[in-house]
Amino acid sequence: MNTGSSRLNRFVALVMLLICLLISTESFSQTVIHPTKKNIPVSTDPKFALRHQVADHTLWDWNSLDMVSIGVDEGDYSQMIGVIADVEIDHRGTIYYADIVHSQVRSYDYLGKWIANIGAAGHGPGEFRQPMGVGVFADRAQIMISDFQMNQIFKREDDTFQFISSHRPKHYSSTGQLCVLDDHYYLLHAGNFSDSQGNSDIIHKYSLAGDWIDSFGDSYDYDDPFIVSMMMINSFLSCNSEHKTIAIVINHIPAMTAYSEQGDRLWQVTFPEYRPDIVEEDIKNGRKYHSVMSKDGSSIFQSLFSDKKNFYVTYGRQNSSPNRSPPFWFSDNHVFRVDAKTGLGEYLGAGAPGANSGEHIVAIDGDYRFTITTTGTPQIRIYKPK
Repeated sequence: MNTGSSRLNRFVALVMLLICLLISTESFSQTVIHPTKKNIPVSTDPKFALRHQVADHTLWDWNSLDMVSIGVDEGDYSQMIGVIADVEIDHRGTIYYADIVHSQVRSYDYLGKWIANIGAAGHGPGEFRQPMGVGVFADRAQIMISDFQMNQIFKREDDTFQFISSHRPKHYSSTGQLCVLDDHYYLLHAGNFSDSQGNSDIIHKYSLAGDWIDSFGDSYDYDDPFIVSMMMINSFLSCNSEHKTIAIVINHIPAMTAYSEQGDRLWQVTFPEYRPDIVEEDIKNGRKYHSVMSKDGSSIFQSLFSDKKNFYVTYGRQNSSPNRSPPFWFSDNHVFRVDAKTGLGEYLGAGAPGANSGEHIVAIDGDYRFTITTTGTPQIRIYKPK
């Protein structure tokens, strides 16, 4: 009987050990879900693979430029910046920026002088809860602003801005990314939307009245909607008025893709030296957990914008330092210019004068360059020839 009991105890112990092993295996199951080959495009034509090192090519010079800044620690309220959500220019001497903390959209001239606020903080028409994106119709002196689940249009009259209309878009954008083109605007939707044919689209075309017209663009390729949304959050959208082109970059994916107004893919360029973050999936006690592993040298897109002919895209490389808060800082950043019609591009060099400052370029108008800072005192900086 003792022998049988001993055997039973050993059997029970073995079963318990197997159960523990299964639980342990489940608890520490880990899978890398990004980068994957299907989401890392490769240029078959070398001219569409944009690299840092280009022989016999003159890079941008920042030392020959003068700088004025908007943003102070203490001082006039119009110069105190909270969190910069978006910056746009009208190519006619005015800068617009959306401030999430102050729930304001402000305008300045190219000397950094405050012109006026657009709208005000609040919940009604012409008021903002969380302004995140700005689009400028320069030819009609109108400005579209994406707020929390709301898009609003204002018209400029001299140095004042009059509220025109507002509407709730069919596809809410948590990032507020939008761009404007002729009589339409394009909104970047960070979720996993499928149309009636089951196609997953991320760029949504609207009339200025808020009527949804069409959707296009490829989202992150994965079967989990949560992952798709997570990978789409840090993305940028830009419109080029001269060539009627819409471009997009999605963080984690080293490429920029351009579409026509009708949603046809026109071209795609890749960035071979861009190093995507690693995204891991952990299974702990039957539940899934996802994390983005930002390791030293990983890249992150910082801006995408357009002038009359080209798109400009900037990305930085992150490095860690235990003495910094937050612990990651940008060791360098890189800016490329890409022809909006052909997709042919060139490397311009550093996207800001200070490699370690968290500063990056967000707009260009002729010889003027506009940057923002993300560490220390938030600032918009204006660089112009001396």
